[in-house]
Amino acid sequence: MPTPKLLCPTERRIYHPELTTCPSCARPTQLLNYLITDKTIQTLTETLSVAARPSHCPDPTCPGFALRLRSVAALHLTLPGTTYGLDVIARLGHLRHHAGLPFAEVHTALAGHVQISRSQIRTLYQEAYLPLLAAADRTHHAALTHLAEQEGGLLLALDGLAPAGGEPQLWCVYELHTGLLLRAGWLSQYDHTAFAAFLQPLAATWPVRAVLSDKQQGLEAAIAAVFPTAAHQLCQAHYLCRLADPVAVADMDLAMSVRKAVRHSCGVDLRAEPTAGAAPSGVLTVTGLLPNPPVGATGAAVPPGMPAPLPDPATALVGAILQRVRYLLTLTTHSPHRFAGLEVVDGLTAILALGTQLLTHRTEARLAALVAALGPVVATVQAAVGRLRQAVAWLGDIQALLDPTATLVLSGAGVAASLSAYLERIDEATNGDPFLTRVVAHWWGVSRRYWPGLFHTYDQAGLPRTNNGLESRFREIRRRLIRTNGQAGQTARQLERVGAWEMVAGAATETAQVAAFAAVAPADWAQERTRLHQHQARFRLHQRNAQRAERQLETLRQAWFALPADPTG
Repeated sequence: MPTPKLLCPTERRIYHPELTTCPSCARPTQLLNYLITDKTIQTLTETLSVAARPSHCPDPTCPGFALRLRSVAALHLTLPGTTYGLDVIARLGHLRHHAGLPFAEVHTALAGHVQISRSQIRTLYQEAYLPLLAAADRTHHAALTHLAEQEGGLLLALDGLAPAGGEPQLWCVYELHTGLLLRAGWLSQYDHTAFAAFLQPLAATWPVRAVLSDKQQGLEAAIAAVFPTAAHQLCQAHYLCRLADPVAVADMDLAMSVRKAVRHSCGVDLRAEPTAGAAPSGVLTVTGLLPNPPVGATGAAVPPGMPAPLPDPATALVGAILQRVRYLLTLTTHSPHRFAGLEVVDGLTAILALGTQLLTHRTEARLAALVAALGPVVATVQAAVGRLRQAVAWLGDIQALLDPTATLVLSGAGVAASLSAYLERIDEATNGDPFLTRVVAHWWGVSRRYWPGLFHTYDQAGLPRTNNGLESRFREIRRRLIRTNGQAGQTARQLERVGAWEMVAGAATETAQVAAFAAVAPADWAQERTRLHQHQARFRLHQRNAQRAERQLETLRQAWFALPADPTG
């Protein structure tokens, strides 16, 4: 049994209803001779004994006679079922949400202000803070309606978080002007019907001027059906990535062929450490209570107080060059901006030129072997490198066309005409080369699929070219959760079970958050908490602990046998 809290209130407050006239007949109301919500409340600064005295209309024939008026101020001090003030809940959430502290550190920070246990910290966060956060965001409803009237519609951005382990996918819809989270929830299906059902409440509430998203299957048709008059901007970053697909594949093939050839020719030298005898057993530098002794060029331990002998300078320099080659062979492609094959060839070409120059001054066996191995490799891939460079240059030109400078303001039709003309020009410039012809044909196909949604951003003020900003929010919440949980698996479970509530940003300061919480009606908070419980019920049997799983299955067995028996069973 938990130890009961010993609270000594410093002040006794009795609240009266703020409404002093009957809402039905406008007569002065009469206070009733009893108290309700008599409780002790802990705030960050004091402990209060709080009660409220209700009132009603004194006329028995008035409908207000049976109505019990209550104090709004008393209701906004805390939540039903808890003895902690809204400022405690706001501080707890700020430490967890903004400072990124684990529950243990949140408890340490709050323990000097209120009597609270670590388990209560977790419960308040899940049961009070997260539902309050979502309910408080709904107070912006009127402001969004006013914004939609002023701007002729809202600007929406939507994106989904990749599901883990076959779980439903979390999708979020943000308003771009304000950054507010309009809808966040899980979809078990990713088709036109599910997306339309997810977006329909938005269309029924506000006019929508434009929507930004990636080219998710089924999403385009759903947006066209739900928002028939809205411009649908497709993410240009995703468009460029799809353009770069054949180039990235050819680049990785180039990188792998170069790696294979170089490692085949001089793999032994590449795997060796630069200093002879530095790691005879595969163990490199070691520190701690039992560090490794400093090792000289001969591999012998250096006596204490004696300086380590210097390695041969030529051997050390060649070892550094081999380390550079070894690093180059580990590069990977990140299209459409980084292409490993071209970087590897450029790096090896520079190494080859340097090695050739060094050998004119001094001969070294490993360096000579490296130069002899790199020469044929670099020469063999020059034709493929030339084709890849041409394709990458064209890709860079397309990216520049889609991102005009601030001094060159173009319309969507102007950018579309420029891109179309450029595609036609490079189509003629392939000169029958099979690889370049295949790449340009792929670009035409991708462009036809993306074309209707590529150019709205130039005509719609405030509509971004990409949804990278929205994707960065997913990355930020992952970083915050991994920082507070300390485990990647726990972070994934947190996103599956309360990710939609974790995505709500909340107010920037604690004071503003307390004010936002005070504006939430207790009924709205209770409804949001019920919504949270309903979603978490999906995971009730997701239990890896064998004993807990056995108890859960036993509960199901008892509930089954409590049902009326079926004589045909």
